[in-house]
Amino acid sequence: KVSHHLPLAMDDFYEKIKSSESNGAIFFAVCRGKVSEGLDFADDNGRAVVVTGLPNPSTRDPYVLLKKKFLDDNKLHSRYKNFGGAQWYRQSTSRAVNQAVGR
Repeated sequence: KVSHHLPLAMDDFYEKIKSSESNGAIFFAVCRGKVSEGLDFADDNGRAVVVTGLPNPSTRDPYVLLKKKFLDDNKLHSRYKNFGGAQWYRQSTSRAVNQAVGR
């Protein structure tokens, strides 16, 4: 991961799209990355999004483990009845997909 590569890649992508000698361009990115959550591909800059696989959070991440445990332990006392760790985990994945598709 080199942060100065992204602006260069984006400039190259936009250049290919605008070129009359080109039939378009394809830009690959991963969910939960800089491109899927921080850039806007409006108008001719983005016509389709293909998502392969689901961007589940790491099950070994301490934050994920603690969040799931907290929600499971407090499920009965919460104002959101029956919203436990498993439901939060699935919702987190859905949010990442929605965020990427909305680009």
